Formats: sequence, structure tokens, C-alpha cells
Amino acid sequence: SFDDLVAIVRSTLAAAKLDRLHLVGHSLGAAVATAIAGGGDLDIRSLMLIAPAGLGPKINGDYVSGFLSASSEAALQAWLGLLVHEPASLPGVLVRATLSGREGTGMVANQARLAAGVFAGSTQLFSVRDALNRFSGPARVIVGEQDRIVPAEHSNALPAHVGLHRLPQVGHLPQLEAAALVGRLVSQTIRSAG
Repeated sequence: SFDDLVAIVRSTLAAAKLDRLHLVGHSLGAAVATAIAGGGDLDIRSLMLIAPAGLGPKINGDYVSGFLSASSEAALQAWLGLLVHEPASLPGVLVRATLSGREGTGMVANQARLAAGVFAGSTQLFSVRDALNRFSGPARVIVGEQDRIVPAEHSNALPAHVGLHRLPQVGHLPQLEAAALVGRLVSQTIRSAG
């Protein structure tokens, strides 16, 4: 479940006894980061959410099932192409690395088990809006206006203290499609935390 995932990450961070944490997360990782930041039990100084899940109910369930079932480079290329605004810009090495990372491992089975615990069809089974409201440090959200995985409109009506950056002609991977801008915004957010 989502709560189990958050608990595992939270306990790992707590065991490391780190202070002054700056959390940067993408998609489901952004939702986990938000839940941890809103928990108030760790010294989270800033929060940067990239194409975050957990701010609304919809998810592209076809993408999730297609990605999990793709077993050839061509099939995986088709599904990974949904992650970006311009599928032709997706690096071929990403497709090959994803496919080779699956070979001989239980990765797909683990990903499928995780997906079943956090998504039902095209619905996200969790929300992090309350956690985002509780976090009072510097926080920013970056979304691609052409995100075909998590709808960009989920980032509407964020708490007033959260900065929103909606990037045109960008899909679900702003860190790939607008890397320089995302890097600059992450640095600015961390610096603003003091």
C-alpha cells in the first residue's frame, strides 16, 4: 500500500539520522516525499515535486498496465513514449536500459505488486493533499502541461505557500525534457530553505 511504501522510506531516512533534508521526488516518489514532509517527524527543509502523483484521483491505467506487460524493446518504446511530449526525443538508451534492468530479475513482479497497492485501474488510491497543506517549508511543484500519465490539472488549487511551474510542451518527465530549468528550480528551492 501507499502507507507501507511511505513507512519504509521514512524508516530508512530516520535510521540514517540525517538532518536538514531536502526532498526531491518524481511521480509516485513525489507523493512519498510529500507524505514524509507532511509527517513532521523528520527535519525536512524543502520539498520539490516533479509531476507528482497523489494530488488527484486520475492516473493513466493503460500506461501502467502497458508498461508492466511490455516485454520487447518495440513495445516498451511505445509505452515509454507516453512519458514525454515528443516521443521521438526519448533516448533509445533509456528504453534499452529499462528492458535490460528487468531481465533475470523480479523487478516487473515487484512493480506490478506496488502498482496493485496504489492504483486501481485508472484511479490513485491515495492522496497527499493534506500532507502538502501541513508542510510549511519552501515547496514547489513542476508539471508538464502535456503530461499523459498524471493530469496536469491535479496541480490546480495548491496551498498558497506552494509554488507551481506549469511547463508547456513537456510531458511526465520535466527533469528530462526541461532539465536545465528543473535543475535551477531545485537549486533555488534548496537555497530558499536557508
